[in-house]
Amino acid sequence: MKRLSFAMLRSLRFLTAAAVFLTLPAAAQSTRDAQGSRTSVAWEADTVPATVTGVVYDSTRARRLAGARVAVIGTAISGVTDSAGAYRLEGIPPGDYSLTFHHSRIQELGVSPGSPMVRLEEGAQLRVDLAIPSRETILKGWCALEGGRLGTAHVGGVVRDSLTQVPFPNARVELDLASGQGGSRIRLETRTDAEGRFRFCNVGGDRWMNLSVSFGNQKLEGAAVRPASGEALIHDFTLRLSHEVRITGRVVDRETLAPIEGAHVDVLGTSAEALTDEKGRFGFAGLPPGRHVLVSEFLGYQERVDTLTVFSREALGVEVRLSTEPIALEPLVVLGRSRTEEMPWGELGTRMDGLTRSEIQKLVPRVQTMAELLRNANIPGLNVREVTFKDE
Repeated sequence: MKRLSFAMLRSLRFLTAAAVFLTLPAAAQSTRDAQGSRTSVAWEADTVPATVTGVVYDSTRARRLAGARVAVIGTAISGVTDSAGAYRLEGIPPGDYSLTFHHSRIQELGVSPGSPMVRLEEGAQLRVDLAIPSRETILKGWCALEGGRLGTAHVGGVVRDSLTQVPFPNARVELDLASGQGGSRIRLETRTDAEGRFRFCNVGGDRWMNLSVSFGNQKLEGAAVRPASGEALIHDFTLRLSHEVRITGRVVDRETLAPIEGAHVDVLGTSAEALTDEKGRFGFAGLPPGRHVLVSEFLGYQERVDTLTVFSREALGVEVRLSTEPIALEPLVVLGRSRTEEMPWGELGTRMDGLTRSEIQKLVPRVQTMAELLRNANIPGLNVREVTFKDE
């Protein structure tokens, strides 16, 4: 989909950030000249400055926005929202100003926040809440640039992986709807952009439509939607292209390699955590593929943090060695990797590289020797070399 320039998006009224004025002083001297340019702000030393407070919201996610920088345009006054999305700007001279805010989320959405005007009298305490527009409002703004009849409906959304939530670019999305003339059908097609977003603008409202999406050889059954006339409807899709992974292993003493029972192991950013058994074993199933941070700790030992990369359908076996001294530890020992398809859970902590019965059966027609079988297995780290001996 065509990406619009920053200047074009700023012109959309739909995309201006919401501003809620809870208190507004009645009158103040303007700081703009006749041509509308901002003049320098001059105020006497005994003038009491104004204060602006508020909260920044992310309407697309229905939550407050932490880490947003809020600024008073034309001054050096700015502040960053806290974990609750709140900000406070102090020391503002009396006058008319515009407020703005910046955050990486705005760049992700490809929109521009508006710059609401505020009038500040001496010593004023003003609250101004700012917000990223909702996804429906953003969709209306995009479609407004494409023209079309007033009152028509718009449909849009995002296509993501169900496990990793990674957006799918270039996924095909189809919209099937009745034309209203003799019962004929109209099928529209579009492709998702780099962020997995799609949209159909000016499709007419108050009637049922069928949305379907496909990516590669994966296709979802259609979803029936009914956007109201003049409104924007958001419908997201999730495709399962990645598969869950497993991580198992043992926690041992670095010097003696003796198993450590009761060690605490968890995967940061997930709910996966476990205590090792009497053999030092632990195991996690149902994790999404990708990079994971494994934290291992036990009383009397130094905490250890390791980063693992696990691919879709993979089982990873590791050995974690804890030390009683704060020393530089060698990398975590990977005991084995293998695809998890048709692999039994087995005993935790055992090596997991190998072939399943069904995989061997698929290879048998193409090989004649054990060496050929192992070469075709594509086991990571396995190098097969044939050595022949002459009979005496």
